[in-house]
Amino acid sequence: MTHPTFSHIPLPHSVQDAMIDKGVWTVKCPVSLNRLSLVQFAYHDFDHVIHYDGSVVVLDVLAHHVENIFRHLFLQQFPIHSAKRIEDFDGSDDASMDANNSSAFNDRTIAGKKTISLHGYGAAIDINPMQNPCLCNPKVITGEYHSVVDVWPTGGTDYLNRFNQRFGMVEPIVDLLADNGFREWGGTWNDMVDYHHFQVPRPLVELLVVMPKHDGDRLFNGYVTDIHQVPLADGMAEDYQQDPERFLKRMGL
Repeated sequence: MTHPTFSHIPLPHSVQDAMIDKGVWTVKCPVSLNRLSLVQFAYHDFDHVIHYDGSVVVLDVLAHHVENIFRHLFLQQFPIHSAKRIEDFDGSDDASMDANNSSAFNDRTIAGKKTISLHGYGAAIDINPMQNPCLCNPKVITGEYHSVVDVWPTGGTDYLNRFNQRFGMVEPIVDLLADNGFREWGGTWNDMVDYHHFQVPRPLVELLVVMPKHDGDRLFNGYVTDIHQVPLADGMAEDYQQDPERFLKRMGL
């Protein structure tokens, strides 16, 4: 009998080549390939079948905690429909969502904006998009007293009532993600509600990317252990680059 395994390793060359070939990673990406890790895990699907080939790519300093997230999801028997890397969908976020695929790294902008998504840093995770859709692009209908939102993926319309909790909906696992550093949940946003999306706060991610991994490990572990140890503010990355030693002392590291 195959035993479920959970691990994280530096990106194998075969994965790097596939990401480059499919345009999932490009030289314009804000994080280099050698700062990304492959997290591999087992998961239960919606028919209670165990899959042993789940994998996502994330920023290296987050990898241990992402592995911990998926280990706990497995132990809780939280169902995941699919967990393939985004290159299996030619880098298309829409195709991944349509397949109800849970994913992480993808070098792309935020939908409808020019800002790099935190997926482009390997610092965001999407879980079961069908059961946890994105509600976006509000359009006011002239002369009417209501608005219309686009639901991505379209099959997610069956899960708009979040009080009717069903398998695969993320509300029961929000605390698990937060406890591992993914404290921002798209389900709490106002301008675009994105139930399947979890991310590490942007100022912290931008700081972790410019830090050497050993400093980033200490800082992120401190943030996970005690959120107050790492007060977040815009410009943290610039402050660190100007005087790393002084910055780390201020953070108690």
